[in-house]
Amino acid sequence: MADGQAQAAPASNRWPAVGSGPWVALIPAVVTFGVTLYEIQRPSFWQDEASTLADTHRTLPQLFALLGHIDAVHGAYYVLMWFVTRVAGTGELAVRFPSAVAMAVAAGGIGLLGKRLVSGRAGLAAGLVFAAIPQVSWYGQNAREYALVTAVATIASYLFVRAVQASPDARRGTMNNWLIGYGVSLAVLGLLNLFALLLIPAHGLMLAALARRDAAVRVPGAGGSPADVTSRPLARNWLIAALAALVASSPVTFFGWKERGQVAWIKALDVHAITGVEQLVGPGTVLIAVLIIIAAGIVISAARGRTRLRADWPQPLVALCVPWLVLPPALLLAVSVAHPVYLFRYIVFCIPAAALLVGTALAALGRAAGTLALVVIVALVLPAQAAVRGPQSHDDENLRAVSHFMADHAHRGDAVLFASFYERKIAIAYPAGFRTLRDISLGESAVATAEPVASNAPTALISRRLAAVSQVWLISRLRLPEPVPPGAPPGFKQVLPPLKKLGFRLAYKRAISKYSVSLYVRSTP
Repeated sequence: MADGQAQAAPASNRWPAVGSGPWVALIPAVVTFGVTLYEIQRPSFWQDEASTLADTHRTLPQLFALLGHIDAVHGAYYVLMWFVTRVAGTGELAVRFPSAVAMAVAAGGIGLLGKRLVSGRAGLAAGLVFAAIPQVSWYGQNAREYALVTAVATIASYLFVRAVQASPDARRGTMNNWLIGYGVSLAVLGLLNLFALLLIPAHGLMLAALARRDAAVRVPGAGGSPADVTSRPLARNWLIAALAALVASSPVTFFGWKERGQVAWIKALDVHAITGVEQLVGPGTVLIAVLIIIAAGIVISAARGRTRLRADWPQPLVALCVPWLVLPPALLLAVSVAHPVYLFRYIVFCIPAAALLVGTALAALGRAAGTLALVVIVALVLPAQAAVRGPQSHDDENLRAVSHFMADHAHRGDAVLFASFYERKIAIAYPAGFRTLRDISLGESAVATAEPVASNAPTALISRRLAAVSQVWLISRLRLPEPVPPGAPPGFKQVLPPLKKLGFRLAYKRAISKYSVSLYVRSTP
C-alpha cells in the first residue's frame, strides 16, 4: 500500500501510530529487574530448584545421558544452567539470576508490543503492570525455566506482530525476515517447554480475526484487495515458520512423550486449580480491581465515540492478547478433564497478554486517572509481593531450614537416613548441614542409574548398616504422596527399616516446613 493509500484508509483499518524512544522498553525492564532482584535470596530452594542443581552437578556427558532417560523436557534449560553454575556457582542469586533477567526481557518486550499495537503510554503502563504481578516475582526468583519461557513467548509475539505489520512495499523481504526470527523463537520456546507451543494456535486466531476484518474492510483505490494487515503469503509463511519450529522441537516432543510418566503425579482438576488461573493477574482483590479498570477504560473510550474506541482498543491488540490469554489455559484445562496435565506454571507465559490488556486500559483512562489506577494496583499487590518472598514461599518448602537445623544439632559422624530420594534433595540444595554425616541410606549413585538423585539402598542393607550406628537422624516428609504415581523414580516411597525393632528409641522429633526430623538413639540393654 502506498503512503497516499495509507492516508486514505479508514481509521479502523490502520495500525496505531508507533511512539518513539527506548524508555518504553527500558523503564519496564529496569523496574521488573529491580523488583525481581529484591530479596531474591530470601526464599529457600524448593524441590524443583534442587532438581535443577542435581542435574547441573554432572559433567555434560553425564547430563546428556540423564536427559536420554528422564527430564528431557527440561533439557535445554539444564544445559543453560550447567554453564551458569560453572561460571557463577550454585547459590540462590546465581541460579535464579537468569530467571530475573528473563522477566526483565519480557517486560521490555511487553513495552514494545504495547507501543506498536496501541501507544507508547500503553506499552509503558503494560510493562509496569507486569512488574507488579506477584507471579512474575515468584517465577523470576525461581531456578526453573518458566521465566525464560515467558520471555521467549513475548519475543515471539513481538516478532509475529512485526511480520504482520510489515510494509507491503517490502512485504516479501521484511515480512519473511521477521518470520524467520519468529520461527527460531518458537523453536526455542518448544525446547524450553512444549506446552508453551500453544502460543501458535493463539497467533493463528489473531491472523484469522484480522483476515475476517480485512475481508469486510476494503481499501479504496486498491482494486478491492484486502488491506495490507493480512495476506495469503503472510498466512502461508507463518504456517511454514510454525511447522519448522515444531520440527525443530520434535526431539523434545518425542522424549517428552516417552517420559510422560514424569507428569503422572499431576492431580485431577479441582476448584482450586481452576480458580488459580486468576494468578495470571494476582489474588482475587487484584483481579476484581483489574476487571473494573478494564471495564472503565472501555466505557470511557466508547463514550468518546467509535473512532476513539478503535484508537484506544485497536483490533490487532485484542486479537493478539485475548487468544494468548485464554486459549492455552482453556486447552490445558479441557484436556485435564480426561487426563490431568494442567499446572499453573505451564501458563505463566500468558501473563504478558494480561499485562497488555491492563496497560491499554490504564492508557485509555488518561494520564491522571490511569496513574491513579496503577497506584491502586500496586497497593493491592503489595501483600502478595511480600508473601512470595518468605523463607518458605516456594511451595511451602524450606530446605535451607532443615540443613541449618542439622548443622546446629547433628554431631560429626552421626548417621543420616533419608526416607527417599525426595528428602535427599535437601542435601543437594544445601549440603552444609550434611557434610559431616554418614548417609547410611545411600544406594546406587545418580550418575550410575541415570536418575536425578541417588536412590536409597534396599531396606535389608540399610538395616545391616544400622548395626554399627549408635544414633541416626531420620529425614522424612510429613505426608507422603498416595498413591505412588506410575513411572515414579525408584525410591519415590521408601520402605524404612523398623528402627525400634533394631534397638533404637525416638529421642527427638521436630517438624520443619514439610519435613520431619527425628533423632533415634540406640537403646541401652
